[in-house]
Amino acid sequence: MTLDEYGKLLFKPEVIQTRDLHNQVDRTLLYGYTTERDTWHVYLLNKEIFCVRYEYKKSPVKMIVVSDVDYIPNKRLYPSMCDYEFCKLLSDRGVSLPFTIFTEVAEQTFYGDIL
Repeated sequence: MTLDEYGKLLFKPEVIQTRDLHNQVDRTLLYGYTTERDTWHVYLLNKEIFCVRYEYKKSPVKMIVVSDVDYIPNKRLYPSMCDYEFCKLLSDRGVSLPFTIFTEVAEQTFYGDIL
């Protein structure tokens, strides 16, 4: 392997930003939960993407996203509460989406609390 090839392996493309989305409407992008049973909510609001973890009986924590995989909870995502466009962007970048079984839910703008 050459130094250039090694650098290509280590290079991580820029994290998904609002400008990468064609649909700029405020909405939930990902909704799921962690192994600790905390709620995980990634959403678009006022042209900014928020990634928030809601711990039981504690204040919400805004997560720092430095890589596309940081958008993903460590347990599961509810597929019917996730945005197709955002999931497709993640999938196209090689990010695995840990979906649980599909359960139909009423369509909403936000499926969880927002800051």
